[in-house]
Amino acid sequence: MVKIKLCGLHTLADIDKVNQVQPDFVGLVFASSPRQVNLATARQLTQALEPTIPAVGVFVGADLATVLAAVQAQVIQLVQYYGSLPPDLINQLHQHHVQLIQVVQTTAEIDPAADYVMFDASRGRGQAPTQFEAHHLAKPEILSGGITLTNVREAVEIVKPAVVDVSSGVETNGQKDVTKMQALTDLVHQL
Repeated sequence: MVKIKLCGLHTLADIDKVNQVQPDFVGLVFASSPRQVNLATARQLTQALEPTIPAVGVFVGADLATVLAAVQAQVIQLVQYYGSLPPDLINQLHQHHVQLIQVVQTTAEIDPAADYVMFDASRGRGQAPTQFEAHHLAKPEILSGGITLTNVREAVEIVKPAVVDVSSGVETNGQKDVTKMQALTDLVHQL
C-alpha cells in the first residue's frame, strides 16, 4: 500500500481534519511559507495530533541547530530537508531516532545515508512536473509536486513511490479541505 503525507498543516482546525482522515504522515513547514509554523505552534499542533500519526518537519536551508531544536522538542519524528545538507545532520538525526527525507532534483544529489528521497522540481511550490518519471531507487521515494485527485493515479503508476506528499492539492481557497483530504487519502491507500 502506498502511504500519504498531508503537508502544510498550520492550524488546530487542520489537525482536527487530519485526525479524522488518518493519513500516514503530516507535514509542518518550518520554512518561509504561507503555511509556516514556529516551534511553539508546532508543539501545540502535535499535542492535538493523534499520536499514531508521525509529524514531519519541513526545512529549507536551515542550520543544524534549528533542525535539532525541533527534534529535541519532540514535535517531529522525521525531517524533510531542502538544500545542501548541513554537516553531521544525518548522524545527529539518527542519534535521536529521527529519519531524514532528502529533497533533491537529481539522483546525483542523493546522500546514501538518507532514509527517504523526494524529487520535487518545483521546490515546494506545488507544481506538477511536465511528466512524471520513474527513478528506480534503492531507498523509498516520496512523490511530491502538484499531486491532485486527477493526476495521482497516473503518477503512482509511473513513479511507484512509497509515499505521496500533498499540500495544495487538498486545499480549497488556500484552506485544507477535509473532503479532498479524505478522498485523496482513500485513493492513495487503494493504489
